[in-house]
Amino acid sequence: YKAEDCFNDFIAYKKKKPKLFTEKIKKHILKTASAIAGAFSGVNKSELIFLAKLDIEFKRNDTDKIEL
Repeated sequence: YKAEDCFNDFIAYKKKKPKLFTEKIKKHILKTASAIAGAFSGVNKSELIFLAKLDIEFKRNDTDKIEL
């Protein structure tokens, strides 16, 4: 699997099921993703970019169009 494909699939799922992504759930997802990324030799540049994209996505309104 490619990381970009998995990320895009997750974002598509988030858009289809927005009610599942409460503020609490989004915070937990970001915290968990960050912990996983940092678990092996710290967070690298590509992981940092994905974490930033995820954070931005969670802050957007679900009706906004997204270009990643």
